[in-house]
Amino acid sequence: MNKVFKFIFILLYSMMDVFLILEFLDLSGLTLTGKMAGCIYIIWSLICFSASWWSPSIYLWGRRVRKTILEEDIILNPILEELNQRSKIFPGPELLLLESTEPDVFAIGRKTIVLSRGLFALLTIEEIKAVLAHEYGHLRDKDGFLSCALSLAAYPFLQLYIQLVKIRFKLKKILVFLAAMGSRRTSSFILLMILVILICRILWNQVFILIVLFLFFRLYPYFNKLSNFIWCYFSRVTEYRQDEFAQTLGYGPSLKNALLKICPLNEDVPIERIAVIHQSHPIMADRVRRIEWLEGLRTSL
Repeated sequence: MNKVFKFIFILLYSMMDVFLILEFLDLSGLTLTGKMAGCIYIIWSLICFSASWWSPSIYLWGRRVRKTILEEDIILNPILEELNQRSKIFPGPELLLLESTEPDVFAIGRKTIVLSRGLFALLTIEEIKAVLAHEYGHLRDKDGFLSCALSLAAYPFLQLYIQLVKIRFKLKKILVFLAAMGSRRTSSFILLMILVILICRILWNQVFILIVLFLFFRLYPYFNKLSNFIWCYFSRVTEYRQDEFAQTLGYGPSLKNALLKICPLNEDVPIERIAVIHQSHPIMADRVRRIEWLEGLRTSL
C-alpha cells in the first residue's frame, strides 16, 4: 500500500506539472489538443520514473564519493555476498564509500548504497551487516526509485515558486526606488499603472494564467508543507518496514546496537511528537522499541 500511494502521489505531481506546462504554452500562443496533452503527460511521467537511472550519478558527482579499494574489499565483499544470499537480491547493489567522518549510510537509485567512512570506522562487522541489510530493504522495495521520481516531479513547482519570489523581490525594489522619488502613495500608484499597462499589452487575453500564478504563489507554501507531511509519514513507515526486513534476515540485535551508536538516545532530537511529523525518520527510541518487540523482548509497543 505504501508503494502504491507513493506511485499515485508522483503521478499527481506529474499531472500538475503538465497543467502548468500547457498553460505556459497557451500563453505563448500554442494551444495543444487533448491527445497531445496526454502524450506530454505520459512522456513527462516516464521521464520522472526514469530518474533513478541517471539522477543518482548527478547527485553523487558533487559529493566525495568513491569506489572501494582492495583493503576495503577484503572486509566488505564477504558482507555483501552474505547479504545477497540472505536477501535473495541478485545482482547485489554497488557499494560506494563517502569520504566523511559523520556516520551516514543511504540507498540511492535502483542499486547503489553509500556508506560513509565515519560509519565504517564506528561499527563492528555485524553492525555494518545490519545497517546494510536495512538499505537492502530500501532497494528491494524500490524506495530510492520512487524518491528520485518524486524529486524530479516536484522540481518544476519548486523552481517556479523560486522565480515568482524573485519577481516579487524585484518589484519591491522598484517600489522602494519610486518611493525615494516621491510619496509612497504616488509611487505605488505609478507602479500599479505600469503593471496594468504591461498586463493589458502583453497578456490581454491571458488573465487566467495570471490568476493561476497568483494562486500558485499564495498556496504553494501550504501545499508544499502538506505534501511533505504526507511523504514524511510514509517515509517513517518505510523505515520501520526496512528495520523489520533487517530483523527477518537475522540482524535485529546488531541493528539495534548500530542505531544506538549512530544516534545515542540523549542526542535523539527532537523528541517532541509535533516536530517528528516533519521528519522522514522516526524517533530513535521508537525504532529501538520496535526492534525489541520484533525480537520478542517486549509484549507491546
